[in-house]
Amino acid sequence: MTPYILLLLATCCYSRLCSVSRVLVDVTEAIIDCLGPAWVKFPQTDQEKAAAKRKFYLLCGFSGVIGCVDGTQIAIRAPSENDERFSKAAYWCRKNYYALNAMVVCNADLRITSFDGTFPGSVQDSFVWRASLLREEVVAGKLIQANECLLGDSGYPLEPWLLTPVAGNPAGAEATFNRKHRSTHSIVERCIGMLKNRFRCLQRYRALHYDPERACNIATACVILHNVCIYCTIPEPVPEPLVSDESDSEDCEGSDSSDSEPQARTLRERGQAMRRRKVREVAASARHARPAHRGRPAHRGRPSRRGRRARPARPAQV
Repeated sequence: MTPYILLLLATCCYSRLCSVSRVLVDVTEAIIDCLGPAWVKFPQTDQEKAAAKRKFYLLCGFSGVIGCVDGTQIAIRAPSENDERFSKAAYWCRKNYYALNAMVVCNADLRITSFDGTFPGSVQDSFVWRASLLREEVVAGKLIQANECLLGDSGYPLEPWLLTPVAGNPAGAEATFNRKHRSTHSIVERCIGMLKNRFRCLQRYRALHYDPERACNIATACVILHNVCIYCTIPEPVPEPLVSDESDSEDCEGSDSSDSEPQARTLRERGQAMRRRKVREVAASARHARPAHRGRPAHRGRPSRRGRRARPARPAQV
């Protein structure tokens, strides 16, 4: 939220700028404390997981998926050099502005089930995932069971519970898997676009003029209100013309120094085995979906005259 908007609110309400800013902070914290646990939660019960997997399967034909994960940059002002809590250089992102690197997980209804905006913009999506509280609970076996997974792009590490596309230019069954994966993962990209269109203070050109901690709280409150809007079927605002955020997806394969650790290698091998099973499953599903040919296939060339009944000759005209 820019200082101009705060000044406008203060002027219209006949209040001081500092009072409006303090009210904004108080309301943001109240939304997080009172509404957050009920409106932003990862599916945990068997019924919640079954509903999430069923919606993804009906929408994209991908089984076992309970969520899609992606990262997005949220622009902020440059942190103060006098604030020892934040390193100014750490928040300078690869797109050349100061930002938070937020992790978003959503379901097939575009409802956000997990959000973490505590990381600086310079870190990679793979680092955010590995350091997140969500992954900590996943590794402990509390949230994702066998044959359940999240879908992430190539910026994330391949793990048993987080499937990424097959690298390179695969063919055959792996190419079919990548198409299904891309179609399903696009849900979280649409979700992030809707979130930033509904709350435009999260866009790059509407940077949050607060320190990283308060900016994270504002973004979290926007996520909660986004889910409320989804539940209440409030229509999305019309996007502003000629103003859109660039894609936040990372093109590089998700890897960092932790990939060399034995535990990371073991998780990657288990992830590869899980992905191979999904590749076979998607290929088998594609074969069953093809219409079966009954009888003799149709001739594609020029029809043969052999076997045709001869037409009676026309009588000569006198």
